[in-house]
Amino acid sequence: MQDGIRLSPIEQQWTTSHQRQVRYPALVPNAYRFEVRSRIGAGDWGPTAELEFAVLPSWWQSRWFMFLIAVLGVGAIAGVFTLRQRTVLRRRTRQLHDQTDASFRAVVDLMPDLIAVHRDRKLIYLNKANRRFLGIEDSGEHEGLQLIDRVHPDDRAQVAELFRRVQADPDAGSEVIEMRMRGPDGSWRTCEISAIRVDLGGAPTVVASTRDITERKRMRAKLIVSDRMASLGTLAAGIAHEINNPLAYVAGNLEAAAETLQATQYEPSKAECIELSAAIHDARDGAERVRKIVQGLRSFSRSEDDKGTPLALADVLEAAIRLAGNEVRHRAQLVREFGPVPLVVADSGRLTQVFINLLVNAAHAIPEGRSDENRITVRTRTDEAGRAVIEVADTGKGMPPEVQARVFDPFFTTKDVGEGTGLGLSICHGIVSGLGGQISIDSTLGQGTVVRVVLPPKVHDEVVAPAAPESEPVSSGNGKRRHRVMLIDDEPQVARGMQRLLRGDHDVTVSLCARDALALIVQGARYDAIVTDVMMPNMTGIELIEELQRIAPDQARRVILLSGGVFTSQTRERLEQLGAPQLEKPVTAQALRDRVLQIVTDAKL
Repeated sequence: MQDGIRLSPIEQQWTTSHQRQVRYPALVPNAYRFEVRSRIGAGDWGPTAELEFAVLPSWWQSRWFMFLIAVLGVGAIAGVFTLRQRTVLRRRTRQLHDQTDASFRAVVDLMPDLIAVHRDRKLIYLNKANRRFLGIEDSGEHEGLQLIDRVHPDDRAQVAELFRRVQADPDAGSEVIEMRMRGPDGSWRTCEISAIRVDLGGAPTVVASTRDITERKRMRAKLIVSDRMASLGTLAAGIAHEINNPLAYVAGNLEAAAETLQATQYEPSKAECIELSAAIHDARDGAERVRKIVQGLRSFSRSEDDKGTPLALADVLEAAIRLAGNEVRHRAQLVREFGPVPLVVADSGRLTQVFINLLVNAAHAIPEGRSDENRITVRTRTDEAGRAVIEVADTGKGMPPEVQARVFDPFFTTKDVGEGTGLGLSICHGIVSGLGGQISIDSTLGQGTVVRVVLPPKVHDEVVAPAAPESEPVSSGNGKRRHRVMLIDDEPQVARGMQRLLRGDHDVTVSLCARDALALIVQGARYDAIVTDVMMPNMTGIELIEELQRIAPDQARRVILLSGGVFTSQTRERLEQLGAPQLEKPVTAQALRDRVLQIVTDAKL
């Protein structure tokens, strides 16, 4: 007996077998139909028996698993590709960063400004100019360097605040601040610094740019002095005229007084005494006018650093008017409209320079010969913000808009060659801006010009030194001891004049040489006050104080320096170090007596 078997869909043909069993190993998951038929010998096949069954897949043969395997395969391939690309990209990025850093350093090294790069609050780079400024030869020597230590102690707080603001807000624009920084020679250099936060090499970095402006400020100071000298040249004839007038009647009145005394053999009548008194009063008035003019010239021509002190604007304006008066007199009538204004903090010489320039410009805008038809008005007032406002208005020819737009530009002038430097208004703008103020011009062609200066008021909590105590007259008849005063001046007339002012209250000794006065003190003489000139031959007032500090410190503390106010910068610095009280020539009787009384009073305490 034979069996015919077939397993669909694997087998399409019948298979004859004499075995009673058949095996199909490793069937893949699928639906199957198993067919069996039999026959005896070579007879016909009997009916077919069928069995349908299905082989279910194992978990690892499921579609989702196969899909997962496929996905993982694709992912692995993609991951390997991505990793390789990232490695290549990282290498290229590192190369680009290195190239960028090298390019950045190459460009920054060529910059004249002082560049410093900080990361994580540490200094990581200094350009060549900065290394040269700090005295560093090798680029690696800056490691561990704290630049804040090179900043002046008074400026460190504002520099630290600048870096804090930049680090806290990357989008904040950095302001430019002025500071002092120590150079390689140990001197303090004036610098401007700004900072900005940027990303360099993928990390937040603060780049600070510093510029040494010491020479620029020095040049600006020289320009200011040059402008003052140019102004003095312009005003010289008028100043000479202003001085000659009071000198004329000072000399005339003194001569009249001398002739009267000589004619009456020193026994004048009452009427003659009255006339002598009037002549002397007029002479004193003329001398006071000369004193004020000279004082204004001295203050105006000083070239020392700007030192702000509380100033009354009316006094500064009057000083400017006195110096520029002759320029104004022949062109216009000067009108004062002084309203109440607060004190301002400024250097009197520089502020006087501003107002002289404005007055001279106003006068030059008006032709000569019609002074009764034109006005120059100087007015002061206080605005809503409490600031002092000063206006200089003229009835001159005015300016067109294109000129107004350039009046504050350096070296711009509408005057003929040789008549103007073009620096006046530019320097005025710099001085006023430096005081925290503003200067502006309103002008109408054919009608005139108004220059407006706005200055911030003095802070109320500033302490002003108290005035010297009022002098208490001391005479031999009231039972009080007369103080001993030494006067030292190489000009006999000056010494005798001060002696006459003081001898009513004190016992006065006059010496025309500081060495002679020092010899008296070495021999044991002691004085309650010593009034000495600063600039003298053989021994100056400064040298006298230094010697007294060595041999008689108690006498050094009683010295009053009398000066003409014209010194070198070294002399001014030494005077400040000594700290001795000073009086400027010509000194008034009340100022001299008050200062002497203050010294003898302080000596008792």
